Amino acid sequence: MFRPAKALRLMAAAALLAALTPSLLIVPAAHAATINVTTSADELAVNGACSLREAIQAVNLDTVVDTCDPSGDADTIVLPADTYLLSISGSDENGAASGDLDITSALTITGALSSTTLIDGGQLDRVFDIFGGANVTLVGLTIQHGDSGLNGQGGAVRNAGNLTLQSSAVISSTAAEFSGGGIASNGALSLINSTIAGNSAHTGGGVENAGALKIDQSLIRQNASESSGGGIASLSGTLAISDSSIISNTSELGGGIRNSGKLTLADSLIAGNSGEIGGGLANDSAELAVLTNSTISNNIGSGIDNFGALNLAGSTIITNTGSGVFNDVQGAITITQSTIAHNADSGIYNRGGLTLTNSTISGNTTQIDGGGVANTGTLEVINSTFSGNSA
Repeated sequence: MFRPAKALRLMAAAALLAALTPSLLIVPAAHAATINVTTSADELAVNGACSLREAIQAVNLDTVVDTCDPSGDADTIVLPADTYLLSISGSDENGAASGDLDITSALTITGALSSTTLIDGGQLDRVFDIFGGANVTLVGLTIQHGDSGLNGQGGAVRNAGNLTLQSSAVISSTAAEFSGGGIASNGALSLINSTIAGNSAHTGGGVENAGALKIDQSLIRQNASESSGGGIASLSGTLAISDSSIISNTSELGGGIRNSGKLTLADSLIAGNSGEIGGGLANDSAELAVLTNSTISNNIGSGIDNFGALNLAGSTIITNTGSGVFNDVQGAITITQSTIAHNADSGIYNRGGLTLTNSTISGNTTQIDGGGVANTGTLEVINSTFSGNSA
């Protein structure tokens, strides 16, 4: 028999349990807001419209700015197809009130398509300045005509946070006195199905990396730097490239890539770049650089100039105007199951340590000695083929 006194005791116990375990109470969930930009004008006026600058300020401050209403969580700003020209001049401030668009909070900005949704810096300043601790994703955008002037690195984008650029482009920007004509990053940067093109800087014409950079299914094209890294200058940290093309970039050192950190490159193309040292790639890192299943071709200068440690596997080094591979006295290279062919100044010029295994060296030429391999260092050859080389 279920007695009333027992029922009362059960009810009291349930009430006590609810009081002691507030996590069981139903609390309204916080939802990320979608902020729709309604004007392409660069403005901060209270006029019933939501501009891109106002939307970013609203997210940074977690408060309503004009009609831009954030949630406090990871918000999304949606940009209709249009050109968003930055026109409020003034630099060296960190509140997105003038010049570049400063981002200090978690945010996604989504455009219609990179071909139709353009954010234009108008050479006033860089376009985006992403602060440490901010997780930012940019999708379906073209970021163009940024100029960092005397305000440091990053012609179009300066990143100290965690930035993902997806299905987007960074073009026609400059950091003439600094590094990272397109993007300068000392945070985490991922480029996915994106293009970095036509940018220029003193160092790292396309991208300058001093953090963690991942590039996948992307194109780094026709960027230029005065000193090093026409396409990419990875001065420290890590650089991982897969299924991407680094083409037609120029620099004195490392026309395509200059690497001083930890490099992995797979299933990629480095072609048509130009550099006095390392037309395709200049590697001067003490950390092992690993290149697999890739092609380095038609570069002006050597395909690879190596001053560090490098493993090359399953790859093709072909028709470069300098040596296919130049390995300096401090360099150590292992080449496995690769083809070095039709290079104009020796297939391999080795002054350091070289191990060549299951590879083919063919059709290379030189005006001096060693059409296939010119060696003044330490050389070990295992089961490899030499044919049609001339000196």
